[in-house]
Amino acid sequence: MTAEPVSDPARIKELLVQQVTAPVRWEESIQTIAKLGVTTAFELGSGAVLKGLVKRIADSITVTTIGEPHEVDAWQ
Repeated sequence: MTAEPVSDPARIKELLVQQVTAPVRWEESIQTIAKLGVTTAFELGSGAVLKGLVKRIADSITVTTIGEPHEVDAWQ
């Protein structure tokens, strides 16, 4: 698998199959998006587990937790 962006539809399909059958490369993915300049992310759903993980991996990324559908409207 890869922690890099992919745009080829056939490769995306192949990687999605691998996603459910192989370990997730979470840390590498977060490091990659940080290197690409991502500074804002959203965690959808209740809780903030991913927010904490992102902070430990790339503290340059600010994660906002959105737990309710109406909270999405505030970010549009």
